[in-house]
Formats: sequence, C-alpha cells, structure tokens
Amino acid sequence: MGKLVQVATSTVTTNTNRLNLTGIDSDDVYLATYHNVQGSIDNTNFLIRLANSGTADTSANYDYASKKLFVNTTFGTHAGSNDTSAPLGINLGNATSETAQGLIYIYNIYNASEYTFGTQEGSYQQYSGNYNHSWMGGWTHTVASSYNELQFLFNSGDITSGVFTMYKVL
Repeated sequence: MGKLVQVATSTVTTNTNRLNLTGIDSDDVYLATYHNVQGSIDNTNFLIRLANSGTADTSANYDYASKKLFVNTTFGTHAGSNDTSAPLGINLGNATSETAQGLIYIYNIYNASEYTFGTQEGSYQQYSGNYNHSWMGGWTHTVASSYNELQFLFNSGDITSGVFTMYKVL
C-alpha cells in the first residue's frame, strides 16, 4: 500500500436521512473519510452500514468494539454484537461547533467469500468541551457477501452537514 486514489466524494449541505458513499468496485482495501459531520438531533449516534446500489444491509450481523478517549474523564469502552449497524461515534450533538471527523479502513468489502471488517479512528468536538473525545476501534459484518457502498446515518434525525470521501488504497 502506498497510493490513494479518490473514487467518490459527497458534500452534505441540506438535511439528508442517509448518505451512501459509492465507488467500491474491487477487492482492494478502501479508505473512507468524513469531515465536519453534524446531525439534526442532539445526543445521537453516528453509524455506518454496508450497502449495495442504495440498499443497506440492516441485518443484525454487525459486531464492534472501540475505545473512547475523553478529555475530561477516564477512558471508556463501547462494544456490541449482532447489531443492525456499527457506531462511528456516540452521543453526538447538534450545536454549531459539534462535529465529527474520522477515517475508516475497509477490508474485504467487495469479496463475497469473506467477512467485511473495518478499523476506525475519529475525533468529536462537543459544545460544552466536556465530551471532546477520540474514538478508536473496529467492526465486522459477520456475513460473507459483496458490497459496493458504505451508508452513513444517525440513529435519529438527519445528517445536516459533512464531507464524505472514498479512496481506493493501492
């Protein structure tokens, strides 16, 4: 790995319930980034799902584990199994300065013979300053299937802003 090739980008400027990021067309590793993402509802979870041609896989087959690093308190762990999505951040707000940014490396997403999995890093600015935190971990989808998109969404409300970009890692 040594070269990134941008395959898709999307900028949200008006409320959208879900954003599907396309451009996956091979067994290569992919990198998805998100920047200045904000939701319409306070205290919501930012999520990811695998998708094909606009339709997300909402089966209860997502497992995840992440470490949360807070600026004002001790570390925390967030983990789960058999969920219908994987979290990229939890308890995010909707005030002007509350945003999420991060990156996700995605493996085996186009390979129908393997489970898809990802590693993620993110940082989240929250209004009060008490919940500024970073998020590091990973997730897997425990079904061997091929997908050509990632779907980003909040568990409640809309995505109101953000820049989403997909790269192929060569």
